[in-house]
Amino acid sequence: MSNIQYLLLIIYSFYKKGDTMAKEKAISQETYNLLLNIRDVVAIFAIITIIPILSYRFGRVLIDWQGISKEHEQVTSKLNEKRQEKNRLESILRYYEERQKLQRRLSQAETKYEENNTQEQLEDIQQRLQKEDTTQLSESERIQELSNQIESISDEKRKLEEQSEDLKAQKSLQYFYASLMVGISTLLIGIAIPLFQVGIGFLIGGLITLGYGYWTHWNYMGDLLATISLIIALIGLTLGMWYYRPRMG
Repeated sequence: MSNIQYLLLIIYSFYKKGDTMAKEKAISQETYNLLLNIRDVVAIFAIITIIPILSYRFGRVLIDWQGISKEHEQVTSKLNEKRQEKNRLESILRYYEERQKLQRRLSQAETKYEENNTQEQLEDIQQRLQKEDTTQLSESERIQELSNQIESISDEKRKLEEQSEDLKAQKSLQYFYASLMVGISTLLIGIAIPLFQVGIGFLIGGLITLGYGYWTHWNYMGDLLATISLIIALIGLTLGMWYYRPRMG
């Protein structure tokens, strides 16, 4: 028997449990059982992997359907613009403050070297200011205006951060809803399906999906909802162990 024929007989006997002749020709009973166990383990892990991914994609559908992602992208873009503008104004303000310090140092210079060195630094600061700031205001007025602008941008930035955090909570809530729907559905399917390999995969996948949903939304969940959820989970696990105990015994 060639290697190809031997491999084909293994595959055939693997999927045709009742064909004992092909099984005896291809492999021993121990090897055949090992292949079946490998198939069952692969099937269980495949189901466990697919269910959380399904929950995540379903959560994305809910988020996109409500337009949360688009709104969050817009808020994030505005927030980045405010951060850049604030950094630019703070940089200009630092130049003005540095120039004031250098001017005081220049007036107090005691040696020619110190005076020349300070003058060079002043010229460098002045060149940077000419590039960064084109307003025609006096130095004191410009410093005051910069301080007011930075304070105003900080307030706007704070509001955008709060809005962004609220949108993150809404996204987390949609993932939580998706994990609840998918997790509970797969748990019920796992209990109803008589085939052990498929049922255990659905049960474990459902539990992982529910656990991940609660873990991602835990920081946004109120104390009352968290307490009720833990009580329900404890009761559900207790009933599940009681339900399966006669079968395992």
